[in-house]
Parts: sequence; C-alpha cells; structure tokens
Amino acid sequence: MLEELCEEITSTYDTNILDNQSKIVQKQFLDISLKNRNNTTNPGKKVLMNLICNHYSRGVQKPKAEFIEGPKSLSIHWHPDYKKIIYIFGEWHINFMDCKMFKKDAVTVPIEDYLYDLMLSTDVFLDIYIEFSSYKGGEYSPPYVPALADEDELFKKFRTCLQYNTRSDASCRLARVHYFDIRDNNIKEQDMEEDKITILWLKQKIQNIIITNRGNKALCVYFLKRLIKKYPKISTLLSELVQDDIEKVCEFLKKQLAEEPSIKKELGKIVENPELKKKILTFYGKIISKEIKSVIPDIKKYIMNILNYKLESKDVLFKSMKTINTRLLEVMICFADVYLLARMFKDFDMSEMEKKAYKGATDQPIRAKNIIIYCGDIHAINYRKFLKRIGFYQIDHSGNLKEDIIKPIPNTPKSCLDMRDIMQPLFSYNRYHL
Repeated sequence: MLEELCEEITSTYDTNILDNQSKIVQKQFLDISLKNRNNTTNPGKKVLMNLICNHYSRGVQKPKAEFIEGPKSLSIHWHPDYKKIIYIFGEWHINFMDCKMFKKDAVTVPIEDYLYDLMLSTDVFLDIYIEFSSYKGGEYSPPYVPALADEDELFKKFRTCLQYNTRSDASCRLARVHYFDIRDNNIKEQDMEEDKITILWLKQKIQNIIITNRGNKALCVYFLKRLIKKYPKISTLLSELVQDDIEKVCEFLKKQLAEEPSIKKELGKIVENPELKKKILTFYGKIISKEIKSVIPDIKKYIMNILNYKLESKDVLFKSMKTINTRLLEVMICFADVYLLARMFKDFDMSEMEKKAYKGATDQPIRAKNIIIYCGDIHAINYRKFLKRIGFYQIDHSGNLKEDIIKPIPNTPKSCLDMRDIMQPLFSYNRYHL
C-alpha cells in the first residue's frame, strides 16, 4: 500500500494525494520531508519534499484573488486516466484593465503576480505554458521584448525560469515554464538550409521583413525579392497554395503541420498513448483545412503576384506581402497549438535532463500533470474543444468561453476574470474523487 502511494506521488508530484491517507502516514511524509529537504548529504527528491512541506505549512500563503487582471476566460479540465488537471486562461491581447465593470471597488491581482506567487508557493509540481515566442541558444537575445505588449510583465516575471541558461535558479525548482509560440521561430535567414524551409517559416519571414523595415515599401520589396532569389524553394511552396484542387492545398498544409521539425520532434515523445499523435493531427488537420478554404479565394491573386514578382510593381508586391501575412494568421495558429499539445502529453527525457538542464533537474515528474496554459482566447477555445474530444471533463469555468472577438458582447469585461466562485488556491481540488 505504502509502495503504491510512493509510486503515485513520485509520478505526479501531486501532494493532494496525501489527503486521502491516515494522519499517521501524512505525518511520516511531512517529518521525512522537513528533516531531509535541506540535507545536502541525502540526494533524495528535494523538490517533492518542498512540495510536501508547502502542502502542510500554514506559513506558506498560496495566492487567492477576487479578480485577476489580464485574462477574460478560465476553464478547468480533468481526466481520470491521464490524471491531468488543466487550467486554461484565455485573453484578448489587449493592454487595459476593466475589472471595475464587475465591481466598482474591485480588489485585483495582475495575472503575472498571481501565477508567479503560485509557482513559489505551490504544493504540486507545475507545468506552465505561456504564449511566448521560441528562442534559439540559451536565452532570448537582448533587447528582446514580447511581440504582444500585454505579455511584457508576464515575460519579465518568468524569463528566468523560461530560459535554458537561467532556469536552474532556486525560484524555478517547483515548476517547468514553457513557451509554445513557434510561429516566430527566430531562425535567421543566413542560418536556414533550403531543404528545411517550410510554409510556417516563410510566413514569419514575410512578417519579419515588414516589421523590421517598419513598413517601408521599397525596403520590404527589396528584401522579399532577395529572399525569393536566394531560396527557389519559396516559389515551390507558394505554388502549392494556388493549386486548382483545394483538397490538394489542404493536404499540403496538413503535411506541413505534421512535418514541421519542432512539432514532429515533440509528437515523437508522446509515449503514454501513441494514438494521441493521430488525434491531435486529425483535429487540427480539420481546422487548418477549414481556415485555408476560407482564405485562399481572397489571397490567391496575391500569391500569384509574388510568384510573378519580376513583372509586378512595388505597390502590388507590398500589398501582396501585407495581405498574405494578415490572412494566413489564423492558419498558422494551428502550428503553435499542435506544438503545445505535443509538449503537454509528451514524456520528458530524464536521462538527458540533468545533462542538458542543471544538477537535480531529474527531480521532476516525467509527464505534465498539473498544468496552466496562458494564451490568446482563440487558442484557448481550440484547446477546450480538443480536450473535450478526448474525454476530459470541464469541472468549472469563469467568463464567457464562447465570446467571439469579432463579435464582442457589449458592456462586458474583456481583460478581467471573476475568481469569486472558483476554488482557490488553484490545484486544491480533491481531483481523484471528481
């Protein structure tokens, strides 16, 4: 019995499991943890010991809030077989707070403070997925700032725990912090091998040209032409998007999604239920097909303009760049979503963890069990639909989960979450009895 308990708690790093045990067993776990968590001569699972101490310590104050500034929706999901509890916060990427619409004298907490304080005081090991861009090397190159201004404070809070070079900091030991927005994958043009060019890379490259050159028409067109001349494969990829048979276009994009290198790598690490790989790709294959069918009729002529760049004017090419960049945005969301889901269901390679991360890094669960996702609401809606598809139960929510940013509901908060009816601290559900 005790052996089974130890196996379960070391696989989940969820100290709530102890609440189902006798007072004697709970005291044994706490006493051992208090005695050994700071003992440098005893290798033990220090992270798990600290989680156990946090679970029972009255001095550790986990965050609670009436209202949280930033997100507009929250849903909580549970699956008894995967033993994952998932909190999905969705936001509209707007940089103003409207909690007073709930209550004139609302006591609020910014989302970055709420999540960071939770990470420091948690009694379950957390996996926190935030819509930050990927980076290359050991850290974000200074002076990096998030593309989304509303995420600047979140990034400042979590940067240390996000970066390879700094995540060994003591403040990061009770959680893994993940980026998932691989759309802006920071691949420099001079680093790119032609056979690795994908439609995702190309779309982001066009966007980067527009942003870097601040919309200067002449410069943007110059760098576009230079890019096409350097990489003939770009014309091949664009030609796939203008085929007469739209089903072939859909198949092309589904293949691009499945074979995007970072996605393929993470999907390959799903061990618990290999069928999930197929389910994820099938679900998002339908989304990407639906999106491209609605977009292609509007952008086909602009793609043709770029394919015929030698014959077109700067005005035509610049407009084509901007239109393609804007209209393919919804399509490319799928790449970030699939990457996140793959990382959420993967097995972490503990044999490489300490070598690649820091001493003691293997003192973590092999799978993400206690999960927080902070993302744009469009992503959140997709995740909720997918989790329902594979059997997750939605056990609670706050905010309107179906409100469309294109058709907003008047006179309702867009960047504030009412937490008064949500069980807090987070992850305090006796979930094994749900």
